[in-house]
Amino acid sequence: MQQRSLLAKVARDVARVEKHALILISINCNGNVCVTRREKSRLFIIGIVGYTAELDSKKPTKAVLAEIGLWRRWPYQPVSNNGRDAKIQPRGRHAFLTQKQYEHIAPYLFSEIRDWVRKRADRRIPSARLYWNATDNIEYTNNRGDIIKKQRSVPIPRGYRITVPLEFTNLISDLYWAELRQNTDVRLYLKKFAQWMRSRIKKYEDGYKRDFKTLKGFKSLKLLLANSTLPWHLQIEALSYLPGGKTYSLYQEVCDLMKWDGSKTREQTLAQHSLHNPQSRLGNLQVRTRKKHNGSLSFEIYPEYEEKIPF
Repeated sequence: MQQRSLLAKVARDVARVEKHALILISINCNGNVCVTRREKSRLFIIGIVGYTAELDSKKPTKAVLAEIGLWRRWPYQPVSNNGRDAKIQPRGRHAFLTQKQYEHIAPYLFSEIRDWVRKRADRRIPSARLYWNATDNIEYTNNRGDIIKKQRSVPIPRGYRITVPLEFTNLISDLYWAELRQNTDVRLYLKKFAQWMRSRIKKYEDGYKRDFKTLKGFKSLKLLLANSTLPWHLQIEALSYLPGGKTYSLYQEVCDLMKWDGSKTREQTLAQHSLHNPQSRLGNLQVRTRKKHNGSLSFEIYPEYEEKIPF
């Protein structure tokens, strides 16, 4: 009875996604892929529907294998009644893509993500497609050891958010690979972040007499790291941009401050274990990690235009 109830729930989920998903990617038992797009939809997701052997040992079952939220929509979440249309119920996480299925759908998936990002960006005026100006509060220590606070206007690359369930590890591995290996903006920002880190402790590079944690520069660096919106795994990546990398004279002190023992971060490990030749799937996709919430992880995807971000 429980099995029958589960299969009925899975079938209802499939019907909801097939009816409402903004982008639907279907894969059959032979690995053939079909993509359906809608101009408008209340369910702002990429839905992936296919067959799985996880639910019924007798025959493959058609199920929702993954949902990817677009913009502010999180996967599997309900859509409220808007007064005209009925509520779209939440879908369950009952089955997931196999590695072979992911290899089949990946080219279509990344193509649809690029097209969706490009369409969103094209709605903006050309000067606002790639970046927006933000006010950044910065603190630094001058030569006398005083902490100076300033504001500055900085161009921030404009990305468009997608949200991936944590169980979709093949896709998450590819996105981490793209962020750590080929995001030109991230690399540029990490170089700057390393310079900001060094500016706070530069005068101690030739040695210091007191406990490092009691120094003004150390406190300033600690404040920088605590107030930064840069995710911890990217702060760790920034260490490689310090002069000499691991041979930098204060490298160990900075690692201790960041509570890092030198082992690979989870993000580095996932990127390392992405499937063979990730660039063939990703192309030059520019990706940035955002936040983890409700069993999902959000990323920002940047539009691809010939004009450059003005850094």
